[in-house]
Amino acid sequence: MNGSTRLKLTQSAMAAIPVLLPPLAEQWRIVAKINALMARVNAARERLTQVPTLLERLRLESSG
Repeated sequence: MNGSTRLKLTQSAMAAIPVLLPPLAEQWRIVAKINALMARVNAARERLTQVPTLLERLRLESSG
């Protein structure tokens, strides 16, 4: 970190920071978990897009 009143991280200092990666098998496990979660998110989004139609149908049934 450099700077007298406000610390800043320079690009060269950042490049010198070691970044550890998990083993490839663990990376693939993480990817599989994220993909499964994203599938659930997408399914929930799809169901949410159907809510206005369902509400309108319920309103029509209750007023009829």
